[in-house]
Amino acid sequence: MSDAMMELKRLPLASALTRTQLENFADNVQVLALRDTRLWSAGQVPKGLGLLLDGEISVRVGDVAIGSVKPGEVFGESAAFYGEPSKVDVYAPDFAKVILIPRSFLQAERDREVDQHDLFLRRPWRLDIFDPDYDVRPGERPRRGLYSLLLHECTLQVLARIRRTNARAAEVGRSAPRALREPSWFQLVLGRLRAEPPADVPRPLSLLRGLPRMADAPERMLLQLADCFEPVKLHAGTVVVRQGEAGDSALLIAEGEVEVLREAVSGGAELLATVGTGAFVGINAMIDATPRSATLVALTDGLAWKLPASEMRERRWSSEMGIFWRESLLALLLDQLRKANEALERAEQASDDAALIEALSGVEGANHVGSST
Repeated sequence: MSDAMMELKRLPLASALTRTQLENFADNVQVLALRDTRLWSAGQVPKGLGLLLDGEISVRVGDVAIGSVKPGEVFGESAAFYGEPSKVDVYAPDFAKVILIPRSFLQAERDREVDQHDLFLRRPWRLDIFDPDYDVRPGERPRRGLYSLLLHECTLQVLARIRRTNARAAEVGRSAPRALREPSWFQLVLGRLRAEPPADVPRPLSLLRGLPRMADAPERMLLQLADCFEPVKLHAGTVVVRQGEAGDSALLIAEGEVEVLREAVSGGAELLATVGTGAFVGINAMIDATPRSATLVALTDGLAWKLPASEMRERRWSSEMGIFWRESLLALLLDQLRKANEALERAEQASDDAALIEALSGVEGANHVGSST
């Protein structure tokens, strides 16, 4: 058994792969034993996705350490999935063992998944057209491929980082005075989302195309994706979703404005952000089925497009549309995390309460809202 295979079998991800998939994975990754080594510098495009097995990786801007990677965590997602230059230096100050998954291999796996799914749609009764990586019987869908599994794992890890940023922001702002609104809006009737659009509402193609990574999506794919969304009216003063509820959907705002509020235990609510056209709210809770961390109240009449979490589960297979969509969600989360970390850095350097509160609002706003350009 190769060293790469032995190391990969330590990962929870390995249990979701077939034997052939695992062997293919092991044949195409590198296991690096590092000590006092810079993996890449800011401005460089890393060679692939890193996964730390042992030790620790330091993430730096210049000479300042801004974070670290722990065993089991991935790093370099923006470069691996989108080919973007790194914004930070990544360094192994002491011993670290890393699996490096080359970008060329990830792209090949992405293409393979799309091809396999297309073959299934064209000839679902033929077993011999399938690659043995998928171990399917006639009429079965292909298994979720390695690319989709890695994409999903990275998404969950970025969500975890976002929540750690929130916790750190809460510590930094523990003593800061916060302005709470009077609880009058709590008496408003909770507006349950219903599909009640005007008959002439067009599908949200332009909004979807404005989301990260969706600009190059084929028109047919955007039409398929648009069919997953349900149009809903927003009525001024109505609570759209409430903090603590199950995260069973996300909302893409088409018209109007929505306030993002956090309810306080003592009563009242703190305004985290006001968002409008193009904002995509409720993503985090929808992805990992956690309770809502904020309440949304419609500030004006408007229109939103609701994406039920069930639609995400239905599209768990490796269709091209599903891959584009998951890549877009990961890009949204990475952008949220970047903005939140920048705001947290400003909060930690704030010289007075006003600057601290403003910076902390930036953390909270970034961590609850994605956006369409």
